[in-house]
Amino acid sequence: MSLTKSRLASLAALLTAAGAPSALAKEPTPGLSGGGSVPLTEVLELAKPYPNLVLQVRLQLVRANLKREQVICTGRRFGTQWTQLGGARLGPYECAIGKQRLLVETAQTYTDVNGHKLKVGDKDLLLRAANVKEASFKWNWK
Repeated sequence: MSLTKSRLASLAALLTAAGAPSALAKEPTPGLSGGGSVPLTEVLELAKPYPNLVLQVRLQLVRANLKREQVICTGRRFGTQWTQLGGARLGPYECAIGKQRLLVETAQTYTDVNGHKLKVGDKDLLLRAANVKEASFKWNWK
């Protein structure tokens, strides 16, 4: 069985989220823990630029007879090594909605207090990163 680039990227993201060292990840982001709870409402707020994702989640909530406030997802957490972002959450997110599981992968962009973009490989990323923006949402249901 051959793995496509997207499947390799998904596998790398899952391994990284689980805290496993990954030879597949191009540039693993240091100082991220395996998880923390994130309300679905927060995930949906981040997903506003992706109306198809929001619509699919709403449909699944109706099917499961749930309200968005009743669903808690998991995501990665910035460790205390991140001087300005410690404790904040970021993707990938996993949400159990009824009998379905939603996995949402995101790409992160880090900036300093002046809005300058930082590279994941920067040696002082953990000290300088003041903001993180998530984009390029990719999702699937299981």
